[in-house]
Amino acid sequence: MHKKAKVNGELKDVTSVSFRCMDENPNEYSLVDGTTIKVKTIVQDIARIDGEFTPDGMPNYVIKSGVQMTVTSCSMEMTKDGKGVIM
Repeated sequence: MHKKAKVNGELKDVTSVSFRCMDENPNEYSLVDGTTIKVKTIVQDIARIDGEFTPDGMPNYVIKSGVQMTVTSCSMEMTKDGKGVIM
């Protein structure tokens, strides 16, 4: 499906490309306050930028995505009621 998409502030012709997720592992981060979070990128749409290629000749793509963040553990003092749930 051909459509227009804003790429770096410029409206460009793009072609939607069907896809399937092959691997969707989150990244895990340990914060200085003792909290541990997991962050996962959720891809919603992928489109090839018509007529644009990387310096080595590969096609350029643009993605529409969101981010899912989950707190997996924290100190008891950091929780709302001070009782904490440490997973």
